[in-house]
Amino acid sequence: MGLACAVLLLAGGILSVLLASDRRIEERQHARLLAVQDMPLASFVSDGCSGGLSTVWNSLPEAVGVDPLPFEGCCVIHDRAYHAGGRAATARGSYMERLAADRAFRRCVAERGSTALADAMFQAVRVGGVPCTGLGWRWGYGRPGC
Repeated sequence: MGLACAVLLLAGGILSVLLASDRRIEERQHARLLAVQDMPLASFVSDGCSGGLSTVWNSLPEAVGVDPLPFEGCCVIHDRAYHAGGRAATARGSYMERLAADRAFRRCVAERGSTALADAMFQAVRVGGVPCTGLGWRWGYGRPGC
């Protein structure tokens, strides 16, 4: 898992420079989300920790006798924050709410897992969580119109 974390961290760092370093690019996506905030919100669903992490880890206890994923609750809390896409009235505010949710997620994973893994997961959600991308784990994924 060490190599996977390093790859995620490197890829996340490179992609975050390309996609999220210019906050204005991401804020355009937040503006698109705000335009559909009056649409009905889909029911909340969570896959635990995305990317198959929960699925793979939770298949291990029977096979090798490891404890349940210690930070899966952090992922569900993070999914709840992402579901509606926050409550901000501006694109900048939405961006800041997402950043706060991602930072809280990193802290939670670090407290229950490891700092390196928390940093890698933080980079992954910063890159993969931009709103209105069509990805199932994006900021505001409960807003079907975006």
